[in-house]
Amino acid sequence: MRGLLSLTFYLTTSEAANKTACDLIRKKIDQIFKNPKKAQKLNPTTLYARWPLCDSGYYETFNRENVDIVDLKATPFFKFTAAGPKTADGVNHELDPVICATGFDAVDAATPDWPRTYLGCAMADFPNLFMVNGPRTVFANIPPSIEWHVEFITDIIAHAEARRN
Repeated sequence: MRGLLSLTFYLTTSEAANKTACDLIRKKIDQIFKNPKKAQKLNPTTLYARWPLCDSGYYETFNRENVDIVDLKATPFFKFTAAGPKTADGVNHELDPVICATGFDAVDAATPDWPRTYLGCAMADFPNLFMVNGPRTVFANIPPSIEWHVEFITDIIAHAEARRN
């Protein structure tokens, strides 16, 4: 455990070590993707910018013809329409499911500014939106917190269903 903590500390404090880690991540991602434009959207762009995934098919999913990536830094989200999200470039992305996959700083996200969430699983003004380990979530061991969130959200939905008119 001490070695892992030392490596993590080194990656977060040494720009050279972090750059080496990012280069390795980029190389591995590039090996998976058939479409270099998609790979570029998921590659780290700053030091340890995107948390490296313990990949279990995540990246391969983007090789499917029916899966695409929208870079919201290049074409920001504009609004939701009946068909799906519309980006600032005027493109309406017609979708069945919409997955908003965002990263956030687990330390700075605890500031009193936006977003206002309840334990990282519910957000003000979005009564039917539940998140697992969303912004301002517990700063703890992740697997147990995921389990807690899933059980909490399941209980809330069951409670609402039991009282439905």
